[in-house]
Amino acid sequence: MTTINLFPICSIMNAVTDITDLEAEPLDEGIGRAEARVRAVVRAGEVGLVLLEVVEALALKAARLVKAQAEDEALDPATVAAARDLAQAYGKVSRSIRQNALLEDRLEAGIQGRRRDWSAKTAEAEAARIAEAEEAAWQEAHGARRDREEIVADVMEQVCSNQADDPEHLDALEVEFAELLEEGAGYEAYGERPVSETVARLCKAMNLDPDWDEWAREDWAKDEARAGVAGSPYVSRERGGTGERVLAVRGLQGAGLARVEAQATGPP
Repeated sequence: MTTINLFPICSIMNAVTDITDLEAEPLDEGIGRAEARVRAVVRAGEVGLVLLEVVEALALKAARLVKAQAEDEALDPATVAAARDLAQAYGKVSRSIRQNALLEDRLEAGIQGRRRDWSAKTAEAEAARIAEAEEAAWQEAHGARRDREEIVADVMEQVCSNQADDPEHLDALEVEFAELLEEGAGYEAYGERPVSETVARLCKAMNLDPDWDEWAREDWAKDEARAGVAGSPYVSRERGGTGERVLAVRGLQGAGLARVEAQATGPP
């Protein structure tokens, strides 16, 4: 009776134990290779079951032969050795099949875990990207608002300084415009409105007369002119049909301030 070398099939069935070596690969490639390993394990298990049936049949046949020889008191050592080898082979294949089933479960769990990890990382990265974009938008919006608020304060300090009679009067004017910005009706979110609009509103409320020429070369004034801010004294206009651009500042075009003040305060 011929013995069977089961080492190759049992080695194949237990060669791959996990997918940790694939974790550094991109998801599609890593999962694809892991699934190929699962298919190989499944196929090895199928072959193992067929082999188990063959070994089982041979082992039973050898066992019956040994029993018959024993009854006849004519045991053949070669038959006994073959029967022993087949019994051991049956045990080895059975054990490999059980291990193969566990291995298949382990690989499947590894694949599912990899997918969950990847999904979690993707979701985390997307959430971080959205949060970063929102933070950038918030910083941009609030940064511009803070800039306007600081500009309004600077301009009003200049207006007060130019028109104050003495230091005490200057202090009183600065306190007054600060209180208006803090508590006055209509000044809510003034940092979101054009600088000239807020300054005109404050000056009208405080009976001050701003010299718009003084800030005509400031960036904020140029921005209002370029943007065509309605009512701004810095908005450029076409004069007649000549195409000549003029800066509508008080002193060059007195109606500019009137429009700003009218827009800022509304009808009396």
